[in-house]
Amino acid sequence: MNKTFYQIICLLISMFFGASLYAEDAVAEKAGVDATSNLKEEASAKDSPKENKQEKAPGLRLLEAAKGELSDAKPAGPEGEDSDDADEKKGEDKEKEESKAPKLDEDDLPPEAKAMQKEIAVLQIKRDKLAAEASLAQQKLETELLQLTLEQHRISAELEIQEQRQTKEFSDRRAALMRESLESEEIASQQGLEKAKKEIKKAKEIEVIRDEEQKLKAQNDLLTAKMAKQLTEYRLKDTEQKHKRAALDFEIAKIDFGLRKWEKEKEQNDLASRKAILYSENPLKGKSLTISDRRIMLNGPIWYGTADYVTERIHYFNNKNKKLPIFLVIDYSPGGSVMSGYRIMKAMEGSDAPVHVVLKSFAASMAATICTLAEKSYAYPNAIILHHQLSYGIGGNITQHSEMLEEAAEWYKRLAIPVADKMGITLEELVEQMYDNNSDGDWSEFADNAKKLKWVDHIIDEVRETGVLKNPDAVPESDSNAYYARTTEEKIDKKGRPYIQLPRLVPFDAWFMYNPDNYYRNWWE
Repeated sequence: MNKTFYQIICLLISMFFGASLYAEDAVAEKAGVDATSNLKEEASAKDSPKENKQEKAPGLRLLEAAKGELSDAKPAGPEGEDSDDADEKKGEDKEKEESKAPKLDEDDLPPEAKAMQKEIAVLQIKRDKLAAEASLAQQKLETELLQLTLEQHRISAELEIQEQRQTKEFSDRRAALMRESLESEEIASQQGLEKAKKEIKKAKEIEVIRDEEQKLKAQNDLLTAKMAKQLTEYRLKDTEQKHKRAALDFEIAKIDFGLRKWEKEKEQNDLASRKAILYSENPLKGKSLTISDRRIMLNGPIWYGTADYVTERIHYFNNKNKKLPIFLVIDYSPGGSVMSGYRIMKAMEGSDAPVHVVLKSFAASMAATICTLAEKSYAYPNAIILHHQLSYGIGGNITQHSEMLEEAAEWYKRLAIPVADKMGITLEELVEQMYDNNSDGDWSEFADNAKKLKWVDHIIDEVRETGVLKNPDAVPESDSNAYYARTTEEKIDKKGRPYIQLPRLVPFDAWFMYNPDNYYRNWWE
């Protein structure tokens, strides 16, 4: 019994492992078979009718089909059988051994054998399932391989077409290049011909030009010889002219020297000696005032030109000497522009050299303010000083009148308050005394009385003008008075009355001058 059981077990194991080996060999060998034959076999397999359940397992059928394909694909060598034939013989031997083995009835098997047989049957089913799955995977791989093969053929065809197209394009380009080369050679030959023609023509032109050049050179040589002759004659004449001119220049020099000598002698006669000029830091001796050539005159209406003239000279004399006094001499001035007068006053205050004001005849309004507020002032006893309120000629509408009056009032306070302070009274008292002394508010005083009011510092009886050196009758009048020439040009109005037209004022400026008969008129009148 035990021997029989052992034989059954061995038979079942050999059957199982033999079938597994056959399936594995079939799968391995089938992978190398041509893809096209496999697809054909798959199609024929699909078309064949299904086998009944009593036929062999699908794994064994697949194994036998693979073995059949391998036997068809591999030719048998004359020297003997290959490994596949050996495996086939080995399988046949095993089948024979299995057939020789005693066949036992299932009922005679012990329970352990029956259980083992069931397990073997289950394992066979799993083995057949795995073999079928491997077969399907192999078929899928073969299908994909076929598709890749077809894609490779397609790509190869496209590459071949593209290569042919490129070959054709290359041929076309080569033909075009050859055509262009031929055209270039033809053009070059034509250009060479044209160049040869041009060179021949140019050679002929050069020959003609050379002939003309020879002719012109001959003519030029002839003209050069003529010009050389004429130049020699001209030089001779020029030398003669130079001798004559030198003689004339000598005569002119003699005459010029005589004239200069005469003018120098005349100038010496017309000029007083500069030794006559007296410079002193204290020019007042008793009632005698000595004025040097550091003098500046201030006459007529004061305007912008007057301020330029006076301030420039103050600066000049101050820079020349900062100790000796500068004399601002007023013969007659009715006053003028408050802005211009203020510039003069500030130049006097800023000068290191003292500025002394000398009044000889009349100073009113702005001129009187300059005289009164000077560091030192001198006046003849009968000179007149006149102070009054600022008068303001205006135009425009009522609002403009009001604004201009406010500006004029502010200007007057700035100029009149220092005068009132020097007198020791208030501005209101100064204005009140103006109208107490004159109903028009024009307060005028002779200098000897003005001294008591502190309008002037010193009364003098004599002025020694040591700075006047030129003879007034010997030289023409200097244009140094041009600063007030514009305002001293007298005119006649339609009624036959003489007047002088004042220049136009700038904004915020005002006239501060004595003008009772309207002799000085604004530019719009």
